[in-house]
Amino acid sequence: MTVLPSLMVDTTDVHRMHKRNKVSNHELRLAEFIV
Repeated sequence: MTVLPSLMVDTTDVHRMHKRNKVSNHELRLAEFIV
């Protein structure tokens, strides 16, 4: 259960980064895969 919140926070961070730096969908998916 501890991993779930951590993953959620990571996903939010990635989304924020994506919106801030306008990362391409490919890079966003790669980041999600790494997470």
